Amino acid sequence: MTGNNTSSRGFTLVEILVVLGMFAILVVVIINIFILSLRAQRETALRQETLSNIRFVTETIARQVRISEIDYAFAYDGDGDSAIQGSEQELYLTDQQGNAFAYFLDNATGEIKVSLNGQVSSLTNSNDVTVVKLLFYIDPTGDPFLDERCNDSHTPTGCLLGANICTVDDDNNEFKTGFCSCNGPEDCATGHCDVADNVCLPFDEQPRVTMVVSFESVGIRPEDRKRVNMQTTVSSRVYKR
Repeated sequence: MTGNNTSSRGFTLVEILVVLGMFAILVVVIINIFILSLRAQRETALRQETLSNIRFVTETIARQVRISEIDYAFAYDGDGDSAIQGSEQELYLTDQQGNAFAYFLDNATGEIKVSLNGQVSSLTNSNDVTVVKLLFYIDPTGDPFLDERCNDSHTPTGCLLGANICTVDDDNNEFKTGFCSCNGPEDCATGHCDVADNVCLPFDEQPRVTMVVSFESVGIRPEDRKRVNMQTTVSSRVYKR
């Protein structure tokens, strides 16, 4: 009796090559996904570190603005013009204890510095972030608490027009109390003239500062340099009226 013999059949060379090719493609795809995941994780970490730094700086300055007065006595000429005009590159504050604060960008190191009574320290580290921009917009541009009242002497102080031009007179018709008189903004030290009553008045607004900050993470490759921008406005809570 003759039996049926079934011969064993193996893989052909073509089949093996196809399988190896598919396996190679799968490996390449998996490796690319892994590399992209690592890159995305690194970029996220850099952005988070930059965001953490910019939040720390803005919150530190904002907290000091709230408990301090803006020092209008400084020249504010770091941007090439005098007095407060448009954006400023420095901010000067004085707290209720008389401590003097100054915030500015050190262009040589790319760090934000703070000066406390002349002692300078850094708020940022150039090894972590590069400060691209630090601007302050101060409003109002003149001291809203500047005293425009006349005193009790015959020669009022604080009035630009000269003596005896106060809004209230006494029995001898000597104008020596009240507010300074004015015909226009140029006649007032604050530049604020109520033309309806011809009297110099302080600005009826609380000083506030708008900060515009831009940080960039430190990295050798361009794709590692993530930039974060932030803008915030904070008002002083020191009331003097």
